[in-house]
Amino acid sequence: MEGNHHGNIVQARAIHGDVHFHHVPTADVPHQVPLAPVRFVNRSAELAAGGGALGAGEGRGSRITVLTGLPGAGKSALARRLVELNRGAYPGGELYVDFGAVAVADHQEAVGDALGSCLLALGVSSQLVPASLADRAGLFRSKTAASPVLVVLDDVAEPGQVPAFRPQAPGSAVLVTSNAQLTELRLDGADVVEVGPLDEAAGTHMLRELCGARAAGGEPDLAALVRECGGLPVALRVAAARLVGRRSLTVRALVEEIADTRRGAGAFRVNGEDKVSAVFAVAYRKLPGDAARLYRLLGASPVADFTVELAAAVLDIDEGGCADLVDVVVEAGLLQEVTGGRHRFHGLVRRHAASEAAADPAELAAGVRRAVGFLLVSAAFGDLAILGPGRYRCTPHDQVLTGREDPFSGDKAAALEWMDVERPNLAAGVRTALEQGWYDQAWQLAESATALYANRRYLVDWTETSELGSRAARLAGNAEAEARLRSFASRAWIDLGDTARARAELDEAFPLLAGTEDTRLVASVHEMDGRHHEAVGDHARALAAFQRSLDLFTSMDDLRGAASLTYFIGCARFALGDLADAQATLGRAAELLREVPDSKMEGRALITIGRVHEALGDDDQAGAAFGRAVDVLVAGDDLFHESWAREAAANLAERRGDVEAARLHVTRMVEIQVRLGGGRVGRAHGPVGRPGLTRRPSRSRRAPVSAVCSPSARHPVSSRWWTTEPITDTAAVDVARTSRPPRTTTTAPPATAAAAMRAPGYAASADEAKATAWASSAGSSR
Repeated sequence: MEGNHHGNIVQARAIHGDVHFHHVPTADVPHQVPLAPVRFVNRSAELAAGGGALGAGEGRGSRITVLTGLPGAGKSALARRLVELNRGAYPGGELYVDFGAVAVADHQEAVGDALGSCLLALGVSSQLVPASLADRAGLFRSKTAASPVLVVLDDVAEPGQVPAFRPQAPGSAVLVTSNAQLTELRLDGADVVEVGPLDEAAGTHMLRELCGARAAGGEPDLAALVRECGGLPVALRVAAARLVGRRSLTVRALVEEIADTRRGAGAFRVNGEDKVSAVFAVAYRKLPGDAARLYRLLGASPVADFTVELAAAVLDIDEGGCADLVDVVVEAGLLQEVTGGRHRFHGLVRRHAASEAAADPAELAAGVRRAVGFLLVSAAFGDLAILGPGRYRCTPHDQVLTGREDPFSGDKAAALEWMDVERPNLAAGVRTALEQGWYDQAWQLAESATALYANRRYLVDWTETSELGSRAARLAGNAEAEARLRSFASRAWIDLGDTARARAELDEAFPLLAGTEDTRLVASVHEMDGRHHEAVGDHARALAAFQRSLDLFTSMDDLRGAASLTYFIGCARFALGDLADAQATLGRAAELLREVPDSKMEGRALITIGRVHEALGDDDQAGAAFGRAVDVLVAGDDLFHESWAREAAANLAERRGDVEAARLHVTRMVEIQVRLGGGRVGRAHGPVGRPGLTRRPSRSRRAPVSAVCSPSARHPVSSRWWTTEPITDTAAVDVARTSRPPRTTTTAPPATAAAAMRAPGYAASADEAKATAWASSAGSSR
């Protein structure tokens, strides 16, 4: 095959033989936008304007449409209706980001956080989500380059939150809702649709649609009700629910009731005007006592949305009775049902509920404390299910969990799913506990939440909650907990590329260890210290720190800790060019890790052993080590690290002229990348049809040692096989038997690993140069 094949996987030159495509399942097309209200009425002009703007981008680059207006004007409902009407135009799916529910305070950090969630929705494995905002934005563009995608950004606060979400495919669109004008977007060519309050005619029509016969006749009274509601749909829906729920209530009587309430209402204002507080107050006062209590306490709680289970905990009642109360508040129009059995208050309704709850500070504080307690207990059980009982923790589970029922029954997948959904609430819980002075709950929740952050790579949440938790631990007088949170957070800072901040966290952690008798904590902090030194390329200091940590783990007979640290020591010796000691140390590490057992780390150790053999010129032993690594990782169902082993084996096989073996490993690599949603295998070059970057001019075929061993390297082997171009097809490549053997190159192995790194003509890849940490690497159990 000569020239270019313009499919989505292969652009090959000089491939001798046939190319076959095999279907590989990929992630479902995302449809994340919540449904519009069943009875969506009016807004014909806005629908026409918004629909026209969305359609205008067809065949061109992605366009931005902004729906702007007062809170409660119905912007979110309008956006969802526009999605329903235009869904067929976006075969790449619809993504949804609710910035109002994002727990991160900094707007740019919120963007990076939301981009990570979008990448997961697009099928990217959490292990392949980049750390930096720039890299996430780049991968997002790659993943949205194949077919038109619609992105809905709800409750945007500033223009800078929008550009990173522009899909790459022509015909794509971004639909934004905001209370602000976002003038910069308008100046940059965005289409702006003003969503104002409904006029009397439109509001009356809405009431008739919602109330049916209950709104028959009485045109002046309906118009008066629209005026009392400020023309805001959120208030009109509450008023309609009141009319439908109380058959004897007339429209005129409701108008008078709202007017009387408004005259006595407190200062509840929107843009300087009291718009809707009286409408909510009337509905609230008609709630039964327990339902009114639910309204107050959940409206004033720190959670963005909630399940019946959480609501029952806040009210301290059984779930069955709580479900009935939730239904009552929903029927009153004060509470919205969202997906997955969750409920949410509109922002204006929440403000009213909080104002009512403030009248009884003791009741409010007790409810908020129960909310935080529920989150802590659930997160602690989730931490146990995800990372197991062997993980080092400062949180006293014997106190926190005694007498409590495990909601996950030890199921890791269920725990991760719950923590993922509750993620905004976990961060809000830490913040609230600190603000309220519940310092122990604050740091314990922060520590428990790291089980989610380390597995899903929510690095910003990790650093923010760890900082809050560290402050709480200091205020609680718990130096050990503060040392744990700060040292463990250094991993997230390294992954974010801020090694200076990581160093600062460790420098704060070490003095906190003075006087501690917790040997395991000291060992853990030294391990994190070694990882930092390794990340900045100081392998001698890394070796010393790892050795101190190993000595401590060994003194406690901690097999898992000793096994992992033995591996890190072997890596450091390899990086320093001490190949004989590295080989012996890594062999011992593999044995210990098999005994633990820890298949992921054992596989990594075997890969590194293979690289040491390569550096020593023993390709037979290298191939055997890579083969054992593949077997171990396949048995452990570890796709991510299997791709590492496959790449190492493919590089070796290609260099030795074993086309069939290289072909086998390359094919599997592509399948794994497609399955994990990565954008790292996109083109095939050369005689093996290998996916990867254009061949680099280099006399060495071996990956640099630092990219192999470092636990802070995201992709530890040669990037010759990788590309940042997207995999947008559901095919994997298998190059059939060649009709003639390829031309091979024989390269004498460098005498040392360091020489391999300095081989003339070697061009380090961006991944190798950055060597940024990845949060799900070894050691998260300690």
